[in-house]
Amino acid sequence: MSDQFVLVTPGMAFDVVFCEGNYSEFDKLGTFGELFHHSNRLAPIIWFGPGGPPFADGTEEGINDKSIASGVAKARKILGRSLLCSAPGHHDEHDALLVLGFLFSRNIAAEPAWDAYRKSLVSYPRLRPELARDDIFNDLARRGLLTRQYWRRTYLCSQCHSARINVSETCAACGSTDLRDQDVVHHFACGHQAVQSSFIRRADGHMICPSCGEALRHFGVDYDKPGTVVVCSSCHTPSEDPPVRFECLDCGALTSADGANCKNWYQYQLTPAGEDAVRGGKLPVRGIEDWFDGIEQVKSFATFSALLENRIKTEKRYGRPCSVCALQFMFLDPVEKETTEGTQTGQQGSKVAAMVRFTLGAAHNSISGKQKTPRSDEAGKHANSASEDAPEVPLGDATRETVVTLLRETLRDSDFLFVAGDLVVIALPETSPEQLGRIEERVVKGLNQSMIRKISCRYQDWSGMETEDILRRIQDAL
Repeated sequence: MSDQFVLVTPGMAFDVVFCEGNYSEFDKLGTFGELFHHSNRLAPIIWFGPGGPPFADGTEEGINDKSIASGVAKARKILGRSLLCSAPGHHDEHDALLVLGFLFSRNIAAEPAWDAYRKSLVSYPRLRPELARDDIFNDLARRGLLTRQYWRRTYLCSQCHSARINVSETCAACGSTDLRDQDVVHHFACGHQAVQSSFIRRADGHMICPSCGEALRHFGVDYDKPGTVVVCSSCHTPSEDPPVRFECLDCGALTSADGANCKNWYQYQLTPAGEDAVRGGKLPVRGIEDWFDGIEQVKSFATFSALLENRIKTEKRYGRPCSVCALQFMFLDPVEKETTEGTQTGQQGSKVAAMVRFTLGAAHNSISGKQKTPRSDEAGKHANSASEDAPEVPLGDATRETVVTLLRETLRDSDFLFVAGDLVVIALPETSPEQLGRIEERVVKGLNQSMIRKISCRYQDWSGMETEDILRRIQDAL
């Protein structure tokens, strides 16, 4: 097939866009927004000459046969990956799948960078401007289609929300920013202590104490300097800790440090689940939690992520306790495949009872310092004298359902959990390590049946970890 080059106009179908000139002129006219709104929104852009945008998929020094051939080769690589992207099945998923498709077809991450020309001070230069949307990024990250990694935090003007602000210490009395450090002088004889400028200096260079009038001749004998304070040059008011204010460079508004909002910026990377969504042209509605439909404590990854982030922020800001732990269950002996028919359903309950009894016991011991995180062989011994050499076998669906059903009866309405394979991650707001011990007692009291199959449990205390680290570990388990 031969390559055809035509002048592109809005509404025309095209595969690749070749441009020359200064991007700022295109940007003013809204040219790219019009072009990609009506045609292939994953089409690569190849720029010829200087003045191209950072999101161009290829740049060439000028227009000639060699540069055009090079541009076509670059475009074909992107087009080859774009062909693997399926068309969105639902209109409301179009924008989200477009972001995923753009990252997939270019094989890039959404990486932020400083941008002084934007009020936000940050942009995603490799993405076209209409694709760099926080709402889409956050939604895709919560669905597990993108991973995110913290990059920077910016502070915002309280009036226009610009991040282009100047930070300065100000005088609490008059608001001036003309502050200077001064030594504090302590006169041993009378005990007077004040900033050095308040001590009169004689012609011979010795200071005179304003309180008793004596000369301060020798440092360490007559006086010392125990510290420094900040003094306003306008009104001469001293301060040990002057307030910090943000002055907006766009609107001039002043915002106190305590009243300034902040924004976290993240780098986003496509996950295997995100690639599957691109190839299938459909966002996943629900994941593994479909097994436990109707159990209110079990959350989707998106809901779990949002709740966890909110609870950890509350914990840090107000000092409220929040415990997070991860439990992983495995059978230690291979037997017949599980079913939910006949008497085996009842047997699963006893298995899970012993399983959870051990699990929360291990959690209590680990938190109270009685033992470190148990190894799988120690877990098996505690549960039912399992052999250290017994092979580990993943739980079946029936046991998973019973585990979560039992946890539903044990946990409070405010607790929530996410299930990733054989890993159960539980968040317990307003729960201290000591309270985890009482949860164990409440479970063990009603669960005294012996276990038919031997269970291994690995317990990990994730309390105190950052939200991103917890979600990354969950992603690894999916």
